[in-house]
Amino acid sequence: MVKQSMIFAAGLGKRMLPITSSLPKPLIKINNKSILKTNIEKLLKVGFKKIVVNAFHFPEKIKTEVKDYYPTVEVVIEKERLETGGGVLNAINKDYLEGKEPLLLINGDIIWVNQINTFRACLI
Repeated sequence: MVKQSMIFAAGLGKRMLPITSSLPKPLIKINNKSILKTNIEKLLKVGFKKIVVNAFHFPEKIKTEVKDYYPTVEVVIEKERLETGGGVLNAINKDYLEGKEPLLLINGDIIWVNQINTFRACLI
């Protein structure tokens, strides 16, 4: 069973300007809860034991948003944007993730729109 996940939250949010000029896109609230928290809670509900979130654009806001989920959820801050593969490799190299274990990768700007066990999502 897959027990670790990485949520990509290191983008610049250019498609959602001006909202993202001061807020990372995964922190946009839908139904009074950020996209990031919604996805973390769904991952936890189905049994994930380790969730890593990468951050670049306003990383301190990402860290603040997930602090209540520590140590299950950790944030790895990128000093430069590493893109998808680079972000995963960075998290593995810094021992946030087990490189030999299966890993579920999720974009930080998706929302699950139905039951949590189907992994159908809507990209915003």
